[in-house]
Amino acid sequence: MNGLFSINSPLWSISSKALNFLWLSILWLVCSLPLVTIGASTSALYSITLKYVRNEEGYLTASFFTAFRQNLKQGTLIWLILLLAGLFLGLDFVVYYRGKQTEFGHMIFMTLFFSLALVFVLMNLYVYAVLAKFQNSTFHIIKNACIMALCHWPSSLAMLMLSLFILAVGFLAFPPLLIFAPAGLCYMHSKFLSRIFDIYITA
Repeated sequence: MNGLFSINSPLWSISSKALNFLWLSILWLVCSLPLVTIGASTSALYSITLKYVRNEEGYLTASFFTAFRQNLKQGTLIWLILLLAGLFLGLDFVVYYRGKQTEFGHMIFMTLFFSLALVFVLMNLYVYAVLAKFQNSTFHIIKNACIMALCHWPSSLAMLMLSLFILAVGFLAFPPLLIFAPAGLCYMHSKFLSRIFDIYITA
């Protein structure tokens, strides 16, 4: 029984990680409340989880706010650019869908639209982690995130499916899971992203 509750036991490790994810998710939510700071907050969260998968997390709160301050300007700019791009994609879809089109033209448009939308979504899985890991211009961070998402598409699709599954379970079956979702998803994504980033660091 004593071994079950020792600091080296699996139960202690799982409980500690769950509490850390809960706290990091709260920090992410609080720093995202102005909405325009969602990008900086997400980048700060990735800066922690990318270290977490390597057991290098250190002091969570101090590290989070340090990364948040460092990426505030660029993270906010990236978030606003991608938000506008997403709204533009959505508006294009609505305008076209309500217009008149031939069956062949409709098929071509829908194929192109969903392909572009998929690339956009996959790129968003990378961009804030790229910002957290690498120093670069805003344009190159977005471009590199897009390139990585396409070059490593099996990992990209795995991260997307994992995200959709966790969110579906949270919304449809077990809402308390959503409390841990921000940090938990970034941590699971970081397991993929850390290996991918190593390729570019050592290249």
